[in-house]
Amino acid sequence: GEFFIGFFFGLISRILIGSLQTAGTVIAYMSSMANAMIQDPIAEQQSSTVASFMLIMATVLIFTADLHHVMVRAVADSYTLMEPGRALPVEDMLTIVARRVADSFALGLRLSAPFVIVGLTYYIGLGLLGRLMPQLQVFFFGLPVQIALQIWVLAVTISGIMLVFMQNFEEAYVGFILP
Repeated sequence: GEFFIGFFFGLISRILIGSLQTAGTVIAYMSSMANAMIQDPIAEQQSSTVASFMLIMATVLIFTADLHHVMVRAVADSYTLMEPGRALPVEDMLTIVARRVADSFALGLRLSAPFVIVGLTYYIGLGLLGRLMPQLQVFFFGLPVQIALQIWVLAVTISGIMLVFMQNFEEAYVGFILP
């Protein structure tokens, strides 16, 4: 039973980190940097450079903000919430995991919302420009500007993205800590 409780807490962390994977992938798609794939040691798969950057930054911030202590306290308090030797609340654990997966995907989309808005606005502008000036090579002209614009948006919003992620990461474990 204790193995499954440890697996449960580790799975919650992995699901929450997955929200940054989702956000980084959406950001890479909207900024036309999705083809630059690298091997990501945290996600154990190939992912975009933006997603890898965000995952490494989140891992560093979890340790520098001492959120790993919140995780350890949640595991320590789990011995009073789920007593050893008793039956595990499997239904509750599955409900929490399902809710965390849904919330993680929604969080990933919320974190990437500024990039989606800027990208769609830029694409609409390029579409209008292509219709008004058919002889202009829109993609040749537009791609460098789009990448530079999205990198600027990333530089402006990365601190807010990480703050929102850290807050959600902490809230995921605070419910397991006894008052």
